[in-house]
Amino acid sequence: MLAQKCITEMKLTIPVLLDSMDGVAEKSYRGRPDRLCVIDIDGTVAYYGSRGPRGFKPAEAEKALKQLLDNHGRMKKEPKKQP
Repeated sequence: MLAQKCITEMKLTIPVLLDSMDGVAEKSYRGRPDRLCVIDIDGTVAYYGSRGPRGFKPAEAEKALKQLLDNHGRMKKEPKKQP
């Protein structure tokens, strides 16, 4: 499989999502037209950018990735506000 060859040759150690030929992931996260989307380890959207190319904000996606790294791959749960 070409995707597995790419993962091996690039020595990727992070989880990689390979979409199915019918585009289940693309449809689930509405990836068209081009977008930057960061998903946490539980499948929760951590960052969902605007349409590219003008909507590409790599610094915002990077911030979301760093927050996930700081929190073991999960979105931080916001504390409940007291009434």
